Amino acid sequence: MFGRKIFSEWYFDASLTFLNHAAYGAVPKEVFAVQDEWRKQIERQPVEFMDLVLGRELKTASIRLSHHVGASPGELVFASNVSEAVNAVARSINWMAGDEILITDQTHLGISNIFSYLCSRTGATLRKVALPYPVNSDLQIIDSVKPFLTKRVRLAVFDHVSSKHSVIMPVKALTKICHERGILVLVDGAHAPGMLVVWLSQRI
Repeated sequence: MFGRKIFSEWYFDASLTFLNHAAYGAVPKEVFAVQDEWRKQIERQPVEFMDLVLGRELKTASIRLSHHVGASPGELVFASNVSEAVNAVARSINWMAGDEILITDQTHLGISNIFSYLCSRTGATLRKVALPYPVNSDLQIIDSVKPFLTKRVRLAVFDHVSSKHSVIMPVKALTKICHERGILVLVDGAHAPGMLVVWLSQRI
């Protein structure tokens, strides 16, 4: 019966038990309807929408979203998906041979592939931390990561909620430790908004 009370809010096949919302959707009917209205508005006046409406509406959305994640509107940049956003961050760093990028065995395959490819082109090294499972405490994760945070690590990549085992990572504590060692941090937060109080609202 898990989820059956709200099952009718989606367009799923009635015989389906759908658990993988992280892959390709899906969205509730209410959200679908709003998306459809935006598509109609674009089609009615495509040039006007792109030239006059889109920028204004993105700014409005940025302001509303900033309250939800605890950031200022000027700190937000919209991307089509997480892969696009991570690529933008990954390619903004001038990587050199000998640099290390730290990920965990909970990192989404699509994200680890981005950094694997990047390392193959730049001479940087991808390090993967094996995390304990099941996880009984934040300290287990922190103690697993700490030995890998060497002077060679330029970027550490953590999930907020991992897609593989749904582990809630102590990203605030991990980020603090990394910053103390001069290491940049990238948090894949795709699964966190709507599930958790987003950590940006509790600034370090």
